[in-house]
Amino acid sequence: MWLCGSDPAPIVSTAERSIGLSLYSEQGGWRVAGIIPGSPAEDAHLTSGSLVTQLEGRAASSWTRDQMQQWIDSHANVALVINDIAGEHTLTLPVWNLVP
Repeated sequence: MWLCGSDPAPIVSTAERSIGLSLYSEQGGWRVAGIIPGSPAEDAHLTSGSLVTQLEGRAASSWTRDQMQQWIDSHANVALVINDIAGEHTLTLPVWNLVP
């Protein structure tokens, strides 16, 4: 979408950065609600229902949504500890531009 003001030049929007997860807060961390197709999260075979227990070495429950977005906006990768049906495992997801 191109947005224009009174100047005929387009207003360029900034890229939306993501790791490809839709999350909601719950006791013990952030639960994966969904995975964006083609995202780093999908490439890592994450699934809905998995629980993110740590982000960048800190308890996931200590992170606010705004803090997570600020980290994603300013870093190339995000280190996570995931608890799912296969047990607990650590992975690092690259940040990508959701909307170029």
